[in-house]
Amino acid sequence: MNNLVSFNSLYKSFEMDGDKLPSVSKVLSYGEPEPGAWIIKYAERGTRIHELCDEIDNKVNWLPPDPEHEFEIECYLKAKKDLGIDKADMIIEHACYHPDYLYQGRIDRIIPEHKMVIDIKSGKDNPKNEMQLNAYVEMYNPNSDHTGWRLVNIHLRKDEYFIKEYPFSDDVFMGFLEKLGKLRRGE
Repeated sequence: MNNLVSFNSLYKSFEMDGDKLPSVSKVLSYGEPEPGAWIIKYAERGTRIHELCDEIDNKVNWLPPDPEHEFEIECYLKAKKDLGIDKADMIIEHACYHPDYLYQGRIDRIIPEHKMVIDIKSGKDNPKNEMQLNAYVEMYNPNSDHTGWRLVNIHLRKDEYFIKEYPFSDDVFMGFLEKLGKLRRGE
């Protein structure tokens, strides 16, 4: 056992000694019932919206979206403008892990010059979103002072869009670490 963390490019995940590090999503869903088959339709929609947003932000081969997602994409462009990041440099789909707590995730957007972490959501607002964003900013910038960081959800639903912003909270992050501990202990 050498305790080195490596990136498995086949599975797009971080591993230590051949074991996959737990993802932020896995930690947040630990202990909850498995979702039913109905979730597949929503997951496919969310994946497609993320792909379209990635194409926009990567400025590569972007074409106007299909009519099915035109509203969400217009809202994404408006959200970027409302947040003042429509022209900002951003890190897109950043895979990273926390070197001390050994969890991993893929952060939708990081805008370092604005001290902002963004997660794009296509579903309902969820209390776990705040914990997710706190885990992300700590993972991206470990063991640092997170004062002034903006933790932002951009919600792109079929019939509405809204932005929800949180400050970094040590208490919320400690709640995440408690869940991580329970997952590791199998409680």
